[in-house]
Amino acid sequence: MSKAVTFDLWNTLLSDRDYAEWRIGCLSSVLRENNLFRSLDETMEAYKQTNNYANEVPQRENYRNISADERVSYMLRRLQVELPADMKLKITKEFEEVILLDPPLLAEGAKETLEALHGKYRIGLVSNSGFSPGRVLREVLRRADVLRLFSSAVFSDEVGYMKPNTIIFQTALRELQVNQSEAVHIGDLLDTDVAGAKGAGMKAIWLNLKEEPLPEIYKPDQVVRTLPQLMEVIDKIAA
Repeated sequence: MSKAVTFDLWNTLLSDRDYAEWRIGCLSSVLRENNLFRSLDETMEAYKQTNNYANEVPQRENYRNISADERVSYMLRRLQVELPADMKLKITKEFEEVILLDPPLLAEGAKETLEALHGKYRIGLVSNSGFSPGRVLREVLRRADVLRLFSSAVFSDEVGYMKPNTIIFQTALRELQVNQSEAVHIGDLLDTDVAGAKGAGMKAIWLNLKEEPLPEIYKPDQVVRTLPQLMEVIDKIAA
């Protein structure tokens, strides 16, 4: 019987948002203040290449997490810019915390679903971090009044590895104090959420937001199209 339920964050519990424009504007301002002039096109291209780097390197390195600091360092190298350590730290912090200025919204039905599951199951979060680390994402969840519902929140920047590496799932299982056979993971991505959870010996529920056909690989145990549908589906898996 299932004792714990873990969730993906982006596009599962939180609606994803693009903060690229704000981050590019921040970097451009710092460069101008230091008389390091780069065109907007150059800065945008460096940002784009940094995202490519953060997507490609983990696939070659067992899904090692790429921190915000490493991303900023790569971006500055692309721009052929050297900054003092304190200035680079300032940029990194602003890149990490920009989402707090206008936080992403909870996905439809997220709070109600978490509250319905709370008390019946131990609830965990298993999230890749991107530019925003766990300390910032916890604050987003606290402001949304849902952090209190989690018994565990595991982020890739703190573990050092991203989904689908099983280490991040195993960390959550330890914190939730359950065996892999007693836990179910819910997420919207087949190649990270479903594949990672199944690889760790957990059950997996696919949140199929786009109503895509059931895949040949990464087969989930159940499929839902909205978060509120989880209640009935989890109970079936737990039976």
